[in-house]
Amino acid sequence: MEPNQTLALRPRVARNLFLLVWLTLLLLLLSFYLYAGHRAEVAFERNLIHSSTTKALVLDDHIDRSFAGVFSKLVLVQALSEVLPGNPASIDPGELTKLIDEDRSVRSLSLLDRQGKVLASSNPENIGLAVRESIFGFNIDQAAAVDVPAPLLSPVQPYRDIYDLVSQKPSTTQKLMLASLAFKKEGQAMIWVATVNLGLFENLWERLGHHEDTEIALLDYKGKVLLSHHSQEIDQEKLAAELLSRVENRQIGYFNFGKNNQFLVVYRATSQHPKIFVTISNRQVLSAPLIEEKKELLQITLALAGAFSILFWFIYSWYRRYEKAVTYSNNLLRGITAHVMMTRSDLEGSIIEANEPFLTVTGYTLEEVLGKNHRIFNSHMQSAEFYQGLWSTITRGEIWKGTFRNKTKSGHLIWVNATIIPYRDQWGKVLHYTALYSDITKAIEISERFERERKQRESLERINSALRTDLNLDPLTHLANRRGLDQFLEQLQCQPDVADAPISVLMLDLDHFKFVNDTWGHEVGDEVLKELARRWLEQIRSSDMLVRIGGEEFVAVLGRTNQKSAVIVAEKIRVATESMPVTLKRESGILTVPITVSVGIATAPKMTGTDFKQLYRVADEALYEAKRSGRNCVRSRST
Repeated sequence: MEPNQTLALRPRVARNLFLLVWLTLLLLLLSFYLYAGHRAEVAFERNLIHSSTTKALVLDDHIDRSFAGVFSKLVLVQALSEVLPGNPASIDPGELTKLIDEDRSVRSLSLLDRQGKVLASSNPENIGLAVRESIFGFNIDQAAAVDVPAPLLSPVQPYRDIYDLVSQKPSTTQKLMLASLAFKKEGQAMIWVATVNLGLFENLWERLGHHEDTEIALLDYKGKVLLSHHSQEIDQEKLAAELLSRVENRQIGYFNFGKNNQFLVVYRATSQHPKIFVTISNRQVLSAPLIEEKKELLQITLALAGAFSILFWFIYSWYRRYEKAVTYSNNLLRGITAHVMMTRSDLEGSIIEANEPFLTVTGYTLEEVLGKNHRIFNSHMQSAEFYQGLWSTITRGEIWKGTFRNKTKSGHLIWVNATIIPYRDQWGKVLHYTALYSDITKAIEISERFERERKQRESLERINSALRTDLNLDPLTHLANRRGLDQFLEQLQCQPDVADAPISVLMLDLDHFKFVNDTWGHEVGDEVLKELARRWLEQIRSSDMLVRIGGEEFVAVLGRTNQKSAVIVAEKIRVATESMPVTLKRESGILTVPITVSVGIATAPKMTGTDFKQLYRVADEALYEAKRSGRNCVRSRST
C-alpha cells in the first residue's frame, strides 16, 4: 500500500475549520443578540412615541374642547354685556348660573371692573370682592384696548373659586385657572372671568393611567407652565425655548431632550386659545422592562453559546481522539510499508497492489506485477502440498504464517517470512488477501556463517585442549609455552576457514615487574604472575591462546581477529590489570601489589603465508612503543 493511500488527514485544516465554525456560531449568536436587542429598542421607541402621541392627542383634544367651551361662554357674556342696556352689574346671577350649569369645566362666571371689583357673578359669594390685577398676569386696560380681544389664561392657583382666592383660603384638592376676556363699554374697561375647574383635567389624566415618570404639562405661548402633573427633573427654561422654536415651524410633533436624550417630549400647540400641551416621558425609567428583556435575551444567548461550546468541545475531543488514532494508523502503516514488503491480491491470487520495498527486493516494476499471479515468484523449492496447505488456510479466512523461498526477476533466490491475511467484509466474506513479507535472506546467511564459525571455534578449542600437555605448558602459570605456541600455529594453518581469516598477536609485558621481585621477593612475584594469567584468560576466547614466553613476558594469539577487535581485547586486559591490584594473604596481613601492563599488537590480514617471526617482531616493536609512551597503554601495527 502506497503512503498516499493512507487515511487523508490534515490536522491544521481540520482544527482551523473547527475554530472557524465555533467562532462563526458565536458570531451568529452575538448578531442574533444585537439584532434582537436592536429590534426591541426600536419597538420600545416606536411604542413609546405611539402611546405618548396617542395620549397627548386625547388629552389635548379634551383640553381644547373644554377651553373652547369656556372661551365661547366668555365671548357670549361679553357680547351680551355690550348689547344689553343699563349697568352690566345688574346681570342676574341666576342667568349666569344657567349658562354654566351643564359645563363642568367652569365653576363660575364673574364680571369685574377696572379696579378688579366683582360686579356680577354666578357665585353670589364672589360679588363685591376685589381681585388684584397681578393675579390675571396682564394689564386690564391694555387687554381691553385691543380691537379684537382674545381670552387670556392666568397661572394655576390652589383655590376653588374667586372667593377663596381673595380670602386666601387655599384648597388641598382643588385648583383653578382664570380665563379672562377684557372689553370696553362706554369707555370703561371691564373683564369677564371664568374660573376653570382643573380637577376635571387631572381626573381624566389619572383615568388614562399615565406613568408617574411621564409628565403632563400645559404651557402658554410664552413657554410659561400653567399646569403640570408628575413633574420631571428637567431644565424648564431650555425646554420652553426648544418648544417655542419648534412651535413656530410645526404645531404638532415630538423631539428628544435632556442628557443622552433621556426624555421624549410630545407637544401639541393651539394658537386659537393659545396654549401648548406636552407629555415628557423619562426613557431611562420607562425602559426598565426593555433592560430586563435585554438581560433575559443576553442570558439566553450566553446559555446557547455555552451549550454550543460544550457540544463543540465534545465533538472536538472526539475528533482529537480520531485524529490521534488516524495519525497512529498512518504512522504505523507508513512504517510497515517502508520496512516490510507488502502485496494485495484478489481471491485468485492476482496482484492488485504492491509497495515499494517489495518491488525493490524482487526487481520488478509495479506495471510488471499488476494483474500477475504470485506464481511468477515461485522458486519451485516448496512442494505442491506446501502451497495446497497455504491456500486451504487462507480460503477458510484464517491467517497463514510461514517461511519459503521466492525467486526475484533476475533469478536470485531469497528467503521470505510471510504472513497472509484474508480481509473480510462486515458479513465475514473474504474480499482480498494482504501479504506481509520479511526478507530474511541475510539473516539466514548470517545464521549459517555463525554456525560455521561455531564449528571452527569448537575445532580450535579441541586443538587448544589437545595441546595442553606437560611438555607444552608453563609449570608456574599453566599457560602454553613456546613449544605449545608453535604447535598451535601449525594446527591453525591446517584449518582452511581460519587460515584465510585475519590473525592478531598481542605482546604483553608487565611494567616495573623487577620492582615487585626486589621489594616483596620472587615468591610474591610468582603469585602475581599466576593471578594475572587467570584474569587475562577471562578476557579472551577459549579458541584463542595465551602463552608465557618467559619472566613477565606473555603472548596472546587471536585467530579470526582484525586489528580493531584486537585493540578492544588488549584494552580489556590492560583495564583488568590496572583497575584491581593483586591482593595476597600473609601472616602479617593482606599484601596489596599494584601492577600495570603494556601491550603491543601486530595484525596480519590472513594467516596463510604469514611469517610469524616477522609478526612477533612487529608486535614487539609496538610493545616497545607502548613502553616509550609511558607504559600502561596499548599500541598496534599492521603487517
